[in-house]
Amino acid sequence: MHSNLSYEELLDAYHDQELLIQIGQELVRQRDIDLLLRSILEISQHITGADAGSIFLVETGDQGSYLRFKYSINQSLKTKNYEEFTMPRTTASIAGFVSLTGRTLNLADVYSLPADVPYSFNKSFDEKTGYRTKSMLAVPMSDHTDTIVGVIQLINSKEKDHESCMDSRNIILARPEDFDTCVVPFKKRYEALMEAIASQAAVALENARMIKRIQDQFEQFVLAAIEAVEQRDPATSGHSYRVAMTAVKLARLLNSRDEQEGKQARFSESEIKELEYAALLCSMTLERCI
Repeated sequence: MHSNLSYEELLDAYHDQELLIQIGQELVRQRDIDLLLRSILEISQHITGADAGSIFLVETGDQGSYLRFKYSINQSLKTKNYEEFTMPRTTASIAGFVSLTGRTLNLADVYSLPADVPYSFNKSFDEKTGYRTKSMLAVPMSDHTDTIVGVIQLINSKEKDHESCMDSRNIILARPEDFDTCVVPFKKRYEALMEAIASQAAVALENARMIKRIQDQFEQFVLAAIEAVEQRDPATSGHSYRVAMTAVKLARLLNSRDEQEGKQARFSESEIKELEYAALLCSMTLERCI
């Protein structure tokens, strides 16, 4: 029986390595930051069998750096409507400790932390919802310069080697006894695996942010150029924007018709944005030639 379990563990690890390659490819392709964060968390949950998870991002303000609670998923509570909030980036919290030290924390039970650790668990969410946070794996997101840009925090692993808890995705933690029956500590091997995923996620996040900054700068340039051209002829003011708006509406109508017919939408959001820029620039060029 022991050898059979060892083989299953080996096979599981092999599949995780395959997933790691696929994850890297998927994260590189994703440009939308919100979708990227969701993908990071969903992938992390799938691999580790976590019931819930959150992503904290490091941000900097006038008073220094802090953590922003950015995205969260909880399979058992079936809700994703968590409001963003910020918290001090100190070692007093688990996420703060990980973001400052760069150390991964694999905690069997956050309600039974050793007395000599500097961090503590905030029970407010559990007290408000009736949920019971137990095991936790908190991993730093470090980019290519070893700068920590965030923390992935996974909660309540359900990968228990028992018939009633084999498929973690089908387990809902609804009763108090469920947290004792199906929640286990995160496997040791998930620490290195999640560190690799977190690093890939951090680089992908920075790339997405850089691309968004470039897009924003390009959009500001286009809008400034159009405004300068239209000031020369008030009679055509707003024409470029109307042309672009019409082009975008037509593209979305075509997408809607495709979806109603059960087909894949012919324009992606990035292609619609490109169409909008093209319409703005073309109409602006025509105005200058008239």
